[in-house]
Amino acid sequence: MVIMHFRMKLLLVMCKQRRLMSYIDTHKLWVTWKKHQFYHFSFQSSRRILVED
Repeated sequence: MVIMHFRMKLLLVMCKQRRLMSYIDTHKLWVTWKKHQFYHFSFQSSRRILVED
């Protein structure tokens, strides 16, 4: 949680320095995170299905 807060602060500072680049980076980071979440979720559900079978 502390790390996330620190990262947000860092991103805000970056936005002030060069708005567009940090926006793109943040977007990439967010997309990567969403993908990771999705893969993790599908992995969990597939395991659950395997266990149920």
